[in-house]
Amino acid sequence: MNERQAGRDGGPLVSVVLPVYNAERYLRQAVLSALDLSVRTEVLLVEDGSPDGCLAVCRQLAAQHEAVRLLRHADHANHGCSASRNAAIRAARGDYVAFLDADDYYLPNRFDVDVPMLEADPGLDGVYGAVGVVYEPGGPPASSPERHRVTVDGVILPEDLFEAFVRGDRGWFRVEGITVRREVFDAVGLFDERLPIAQDRAMWLRMAAACRLAGGSIVEPIAVCRRHPGNRARLEHPLWRDAECEVYSTTLEWAGCVGLEAWKRHRLREALILALRHRRLRGLGRAEAFLRVWRRTLRCQARDPLLLPTIAARWLAARLGVRRWRT
Repeated sequence: MNERQAGRDGGPLVSVVLPVYNAERYLRQAVLSALDLSVRTEVLLVEDGSPDGCLAVCRQLAAQHEAVRLLRHADHANHGCSASRNAAIRAARGDYVAFLDADDYYLPNRFDVDVPMLEADPGLDGVYGAVGVVYEPGGPPASSPERHRVTVDGVILPEDLFEAFVRGDRGWFRVEGITVRREVFDAVGLFDERLPIAQDRAMWLRMAAACRLAGGSIVEPIAVCRRHPGNRARLEHPLWRDAECEVYSTTLEWAGCVGLEAWKRHRLREALILALRHRRLRGLGRAEAFLRVWRRTLRCQARDPLLLPTIAARWLAARLGVRRWRT
C-alpha cells in the first residue's frame, strides 16, 4: 500500500458531485481522477439523459468501484447541470462536497490543502483553489497567452470576497476548484435551476455573501478544465448574452429572501443596474430574455424597495447628461 492509498483508510469523506451529459469520451478519466486521491471520496454520478453512451459507462464504473454511485432523474430525461448537482447534493453522505464536470479531471493534489484547512478551522465554510485550462483543437481559444489558469488575484480575506466578486476585478474560481462543508447548502440553498448557464457564479456569490470562504492552493492548480468543441462556456454562445444580468437578478432575489445585510443587497443592486445598462448599450441578447430579467427585477423590488427608484434615478441622470457616479 502506497502513502496515498494509506491516507484513504480514515478521515473525512468528500462527496464529489459529477453531473453527466454527453461526455462519454472523458467520463472515465474524470471519475478515476476523483478516486485516486489522498482522501476518502464518494463519486456521485448523475446521468442527465445523455444521447451518447454515458449511461453504459456510468453503470460500468458503479459496478467496478464501490465508491461510485449512479443517480438518475425520475423521468430519465435531461434536466440540466443545476438539477443534476442538486440531486447529488441531496444524496451526499460526505462531510465535504466538491464538484467536477464530466469532461474535466482532478489533479493528484486536489484535496491536499482544502481538507486540512477545513479540518483545522471549524469556522471556515469552504476552500477554493486554482484550476488549470487545456485547449483542445476546435474549442474556444485562449483569451490571452496567459489564460491557462483560472484563479483569484492574490490572497482575499473571507470577509472581502463578496465585494471582490461584485467588483469583478480579482478573478474567480471554477467549480472544479472549491470544497465546502455539506451544511453550507442549508444556508445558501441549492443551485438555481432557472439559470441555463453561469449557475456556478450565482452560487459563489451566495456563498461569498453568507459564508466564510478562503483561498487554498491559488497558484498551483488542483484540477484541470478542458476547452473543447462541445463547450457552452464561450462568450459567443447565445446563452452568455444574458448571463451577467440573470446572475445578479437571481442573487438579489435570493438576498431578499434570506434577509442579507443591507449593504450587500445594495452592492448586488448596483451590479445589476450596471449589467443592465451595459447590456442595453451593447444591444446584446434577445427581447424575451431581456423581459425575463426585468420580471425577476420586479420580483426583487418586492423585497428591495430601493431597486426601481435607483434604476429610475440612474436613467434620469443619464438623460440629463449627469456623469454616472461610481459603484
